[in-house]
Amino acid sequence: MNPNNIDESRVQHASKYLDGSDYIVHKGTRAGFTTSFAIAAGRSSKKVLALAPTTRIISETIDAACDDNVRIYGNSACKYNREEIKKFPLLAHLPMVIPKNCGKCKHADGCCILDIKRNPGAQMKSMTLAKFEAVMTSDSGLSVE
Repeated sequence: MNPNNIDESRVQHASKYLDGSDYIVHKGTRAGFTTSFAIAAGRSSKKVLALAPTTRIISETIDAACDDNVRIYGNSACKYNREEIKKFPLLAHLPMVIPKNCGKCKHADGCCILDIKRNPGAQMKSMTLAKFEAVMTSDSGLSVE
């Protein structure tokens, strides 16, 4: 992101949403709010969970605007699950579990699913709405606070 293109008035407006309340923002496409909000969150000392409708918004907008963002990936990002998806493509459209012993997995050091464990104190965490729904409806014992 080019810092010269930042509209500081939008960032200032977006920072008003960092007051500790929960918000659902309905806006037009390409309005600039997501970028402005991610910049405002990155400049603040607040811990933020950003929910986005698509992974593309997270990777192209939130990641580009906030240096301390940890993305919470879907279970289909697991390398073992990807192998199963190659064999059975329908699995890509179904909820998947993560294998039980991630810490012992040969791919653990570079696994994006474990990013949240490597940086639990990240200022911003982001996930898709689908992942949020999966976490909220799962019986895995995980919770989002």
